[in-house]
Amino acid sequence: MPITVAWDDEARTTIAFTYEGHWGWEEFYESVEQSNTLMGSVSHPVDVIINLQNSFLMPQNMLSHLARMPKIAHPNTSSIVVVGANSLVHALSNLFIRLYGNNDRKFRIVRTLEDGRQFLKS
Repeated sequence: MPITVAWDDEARTTIAFTYEGHWGWEEFYESVEQSNTLMGSVSHPVDVIINLQNSFLMPQNMLSHLARMPKIAHPNTSSIVVVGANSLVHALSNLFIRLYGNNDRKFRIVRTLEDGRQFLKS
């Protein structure tokens, strides 16, 4: 599967989405379901790392699909870090935050996975 979802730490405080190659919206929504199942197994806030370092072009209609995220994201979702985003993802993320806000969640785009983990610790 081009998107994998797994706990990033033994304490189950961070979930990592790892995108590989080409992926579509069907895989995206399946990964959100998997993440929501994992988050539902704990009662504390969970940070999210979205690793796009090995992902290629984004599917079409990205903004309209991302607009659904506040409705389908698990209530335990806390901070969100995007790793390795290209300029298109940067622009769409900024537009999304302006249009929909960030729902009091910390959000950051970083260059490396280690930078993302450091941000979540702060």
